[in-house]
Amino acid sequence: MGQLPMLVSCASARTGGLARVLPCAAVLLALAAMYVPVFWQLQQGLWQVDQHAHGPLVLAVWLWLAYRALKQALRNRLAQQPAPLRGEAALALGMLSYVAGRAQGLPLLHVASLPLIVLGTVLVLLGPAVARRFGFTLFFTVFLLPLPASFIDALTQPLKLGVSAVVENLLHWAGYPVARSGVTLLVGSYRLLVADACSGLHSLFMLEAFALCYMNLVRYQSPLRNAGLALLIVPISFMSNVLRVVILALITVHWGDEVGQGFVHTLSGSLLFASALVLVISADTALRAAFPAHVMRAGTKRRMAPDTTASSARPPLRRAHAFMVSLTLLAGLGVAPLLEPQWRTVAELPELDAAVPVAFGDWQWIQGAAEAVRLSTDERGTVRQPYDETVIRFYRNGAGRVVTLALAYGREQRQEIKVHRPEICYTAAGFHVAVRREAVFEGLETVHGPVQGQHLFAQGQERDQAVSYWIRIGEVYAEGGWAVRRHLLALGMQGQVPDGILVRASVPVQGRQEAEAAWPELAAFLVQLAQAMPPEARRVLAR
Repeated sequence: MGQLPMLVSCASARTGGLARVLPCAAVLLALAAMYVPVFWQLQQGLWQVDQHAHGPLVLAVWLWLAYRALKQALRNRLAQQPAPLRGEAALALGMLSYVAGRAQGLPLLHVASLPLIVLGTVLVLLGPAVARRFGFTLFFTVFLLPLPASFIDALTQPLKLGVSAVVENLLHWAGYPVARSGVTLLVGSYRLLVADACSGLHSLFMLEAFALCYMNLVRYQSPLRNAGLALLIVPISFMSNVLRVVILALITVHWGDEVGQGFVHTLSGSLLFASALVLVISADTALRAAFPAHVMRAGTKRRMAPDTTASSARPPLRRAHAFMVSLTLLAGLGVAPLLEPQWRTVAELPELDAAVPVAFGDWQWIQGAAEAVRLSTDERGTVRQPYDETVIRFYRNGAGRVVTLALAYGREQRQEIKVHRPEICYTAAGFHVAVRREAVFEGLETVHGPVQGQHLFAQGQERDQAVSYWIRIGEVYAEGGWAVRRHLLALGMQGQVPDGILVRASVPVQGRQEAEAAWPELAAFLVQLAQAMPPEARRVLAR
């Protein structure tokens, strides 16, 4: 999306003639062909999710910053001495990131290529002096990066738990009957879930981005003041979200769930950001009083002097350099689709709900206690819904023991859309995963040996849980988040996208000792389940 800066450059270059315009137009078209589809895809996907909803606004600010940087460079007549070798090196790294992002379906690498591509283009066409003016603009791209879901989950869960705990204490102090289980608040007769949007992560990114942009514009010269304002964004964002949850909880208690979860809930997001901005300005005012000697605004007391080494007449844009950049961009644009994985055509598989037996061994399904969900084609593989079908059932044996079975199947396992690990889900529900051990499900053989999985002991406020599960991605059984990413990367380089499933069994227990005794029973339960299923359905669970 470097079109606006390059447009300014072209407009400022006093070249004249259509022959001088064509090279610049080629660069602009190549950049547009590369990045318009990238950001359009983000707008249709990730940017629709609360955690990434700040993307369009940050992109608009980024474009303005790039325009402003190039305009200042041209206004101050900085020397335009192209550095094609350094520029091509930056372009090569950018194209490598772009192609890898396209090939692996990773928006993170796609967007990470943007600052490298822009830097390389500016170096080749205009030189280092102009490129230095883009320093903050290139850094600002950090806030455009769509962070991996695993990283967001790692940040979101503790933030949600912290917000829930503070809200619980505040409401209790105010005299309201309140209790908490993980991220679920029980206020009076209402059960309120602190969702990801209320964790503060989205507002934290937004506020941090605009605070740094603000500091760049006013050019405070005190590193302490800049660092202090940047660090204060974290508690400001957290307390703003606490205030939002408290207000929504009080509205729900006094005026009902329809009011609290309706228009007011949507409006609260805007009010949250407005209140946080007020707090940021207040914090900046306090810091101004603490560091009065360091306040300085660019353009009033400090202005960059024109580069006296530059000629008053700007050198013409070199057509050879412009076409070299265009060809580099178009080459990467042409190679990327060739490395893009082809979604495998998977034969229509039997519905899991129909394939799971009603009874097997000593176990009998307690009918009507749970349900199965099978999604339509247009709902599959989305950011919000990574599964094609989920099945939850309760089984009871002759001794009265009740086990919960959970199956979650997704046909397309990608870097950003894949099976969720139970550890994350249990933590979000208020459990503490105290023990995690490797599990071997003997009797369920695959081409690589027995199925490998995990045993968990999760401690909750009201009950504990013993859990046994495995996650299959293609023909590999996941051992950890990074192992899954490496496997998906290897398959993606071969042009393959695997399917995946979570197979989980859990039972309530009292204490760790009882959990350790329950694990063999849960493992045997899952093995018997798979063995009782038809062969074609069994391959969905384990292969």
